[in-house]
Amino acid sequence: MNQTCTDLTSVTWRCAEFAIAMLDGHAEPTAADLEQLVRAVTEWARAGVPLDAIQHAIHSGFRRGMAEFITRVDPVNAGDITTGIELALSLLTVITSAASLAYLDELRSVLCERRGATTTLAAALLGGRSTSTMARECGITIAERYTVLALGFPATRPNPTPNAMNRTIARIQDALTTHAEAGVLFLLGPHGGTVLIPEPVLSDSEVDALIQHLSAAVEVELTATSAPATVPGIPAAAEHTHELLNLVRQAHNTPGLYRFDNFALEYQLTRPGPARRLLATQLDPLDAHPDLFKTLRIHLANELNRRRTGRQLHIHANTVDYRMHRIKQLTGLDPALPSGLWQLRSALIARLSEGPKP
Repeated sequence: MNQTCTDLTSVTWRCAEFAIAMLDGHAEPTAADLEQLVRAVTEWARAGVPLDAIQHAIHSGFRRGMAEFITRVDPVNAGDITTGIELALSLLTVITSAASLAYLDELRSVLCERRGATTTLAAALLGGRSTSTMARECGITIAERYTVLALGFPATRPNPTPNAMNRTIARIQDALTTHAEAGVLFLLGPHGGTVLIPEPVLSDSEVDALIQHLSAAVEVELTATSAPATVPGIPAAAEHTHELLNLVRQAHNTPGLYRFDNFALEYQLTRPGPARRLLATQLDPLDAHPDLFKTLRIHLANELNRRRTGRQLHIHANTVDYRMHRIKQLTGLDPALPSGLWQLRSALIARLSEGPKP
């Protein structure tokens, strides 16, 4: 095999030579021979040549070698053929194993480099720093506009261990790294992260599919929020999407992707000021009735579906109706009326944004 190892055909013919030489009674390939193969596979892995193409070239070489060997063997002596097949399979195992390990090692190295570059660039964009030089060095093109995605990692158990959190982060990183060639950047931490998707690389439906893909990776349905932004607006958009994510999760909305433009009004209700305080006080009568407050929060998240709320709270649907009637009596706001329902929703958003009372 020549030292440059520039094409797969050379591997096919060299493997055929290996097979014929070994079957003719010569020594196995030397460590130097295998090292040349490893270097070639490493170059192909970095160049993006599929592993199955490399393995096909190796197997093709061995088929040619075996075919050549069989033409030389006396057909009466079947034992020679059997011995030859066993030797060839043994050598094929050695070479395939060496090639696969070299390929996977280089692939992991490439993924780590790419992941580091995407993380570094994402941190720079989120921090509002200049990225042109950094982007050129990483070989990544900075888009004019991005979809800023806020992710929150759910805790699959009450107090997840650091190892459990690290596994969640690793799975999300692996799933996102597959999109790195499209310019998708990400910055992740123990409890969540931010993903920057260049527009128009992924359509709205593809972004929805990405959330489903990430959910499948961690085996838990994720909640995410998104907003469009130009490069200078990325830091502000990230702050807004994470604030909206907190609001969505506090309100116990169903998992999925929530876009900022569909929740702009709810977001505005969370802005500090006397109006928010006034809205929040409308639920003060429920302070002494935590079961009613919880019912209101879950029932509104379920779009007033009494059966779904009942199942979630483990109570009868009629009990849900009774509790909502008590909420009407205590607050003076009737959820059966559009105006009352709007006031209750607004008051709940304001209350949740203020956090628990001291």
